[in-house]
Amino acid sequence: MRSTNNGDSWTQVDSVNSVYALLITSRNHILAGTSTGIILSEDNGDSWTELNAGLPRTSILSLVINFSGYVFAGTSRYGVYRSIQSTTTMPDPPTLVSPANGTTDTIRDPTLVWTTAARAEKYYCWLSTSGDISAPPVFIQETADTSLVATGLAANTTYYWRVWSWNSAGNSQYSSDIWHFTTQSVTSVAEQESLPTTFALDQNYPNPFNPETEISFQLPKSKRIVLRIFNTLGQEIRTLVNAQYEAGYHSVRWDAKDKNGNTVPSGVYLYQLRAGEFAQVKKMSLIR
Repeated sequence: MRSTNNGDSWTQVDSVNSVYALLITSRNHILAGTSTGIILSEDNGDSWTELNAGLPRTSILSLVINFSGYVFAGTSRYGVYRSIQSTTTMPDPPTLVSPANGTTDTIRDPTLVWTTAARAEKYYCWLSTSGDISAPPVFIQETADTSLVATGLAANTTYYWRVWSWNSAGNSQYSSDIWHFTTQSVTSVAEQESLPTTFALDQNYPNPFNPETEISFQLPKSKRIVLRIFNTLGQEIRTLVNAQYEAGYHSVRWDAKDKNGNTVPSGVYLYQLRAGEFAQVKKMSLIR
């Protein structure tokens, strides 16, 4: 039965005698578990087709869908079956926006911008000093936004970048082309003299914090750095950075979310910076 007015009235949409389970997919399709298998409607119940390839002809007592879009059917006699394909549609690829392809004299902490991609839950940005996609990247950063600030870039260097989108069905294709830009040269002797002489990890600010905080550090020379968040049990919560950074002063924001995008509870957390042989840990407090 179908209601279009919050249950005030109902109309029959299928003549199947027994329906034991109903499921609506992310595509707004309806699956019904019946006494003889599964039927599918793609038009709000106006028409139905059987969807039983690989299923025994038996009663379907329950239907559930997991995060990845796979459907599980509980049968009356033969246990549980899983769909071969996900019901979730993979996202479209994004389109790069800026810096424009081939830009020169780009600032050394540019904001990389791309378009919103249909059905995307998050994005991955790839940055490299080589247009060869098999070469080790400077970083691959995950973000839920359609922009990313690339910090710690070297002067007078050409960088190549591309982006792809992701949802529970998988990755999209890459943005259509690999774009490139070239950073500015060091502008003065004063800029060179202002570089730090030692490695250091600063206290986060603000601390305590809610809902986000900045973690700053300094590098006297170019290094691949890893910045991680841990709980007091030593369990890793999230890797904020795993990338090559140039000498200088840098900061990274933590939004109090774990590696799965879930908000973490109030408490004391540890953050650790590793840069070659240098390693330092500090504490911070999240108060909600």
